Amino acid sequence: MSKRFFDTEMYLRPWYRSLTPRLKCLWMFILARCDMSGVIDMDWELASFSIGEKVSVEDLKAMNRNIAVLESGKLFVPDFILFQYGKLSQSSSVHRGVMKALQTHGITLK
Repeated sequence: MSKRFFDTEMYLRPWYRSLTPRLKCLWMFILARCDMSGVIDMDWELASFSIGEKVSVEDLKAMNRNIAVLESGKLFVPDFILFQYGKLSQSSSVHRGVMKALQTHGITLK
């Protein structure tokens, strides 16, 4: 089980406000189910079951480039790390875990 910070400013963002309720639920599902580095090996069947409506990879187009599809097919939320952890530091054991997960996924942060 993971606990996550919740962005109360999300509701002020035009791209989020323009989403349908089904897509808002998809966004929340992705944020809740991604790993500590913001990556999720998406299970569309589970997401559809959890949301109560069918969702698919086509729905990512509405996410306004807030989700990247990795070469592996997994999804990555680029802003997840900065929001959850701030600037990563080798001196933090949690941050080292995030860095290891990023390396495993083949992601290099700028």
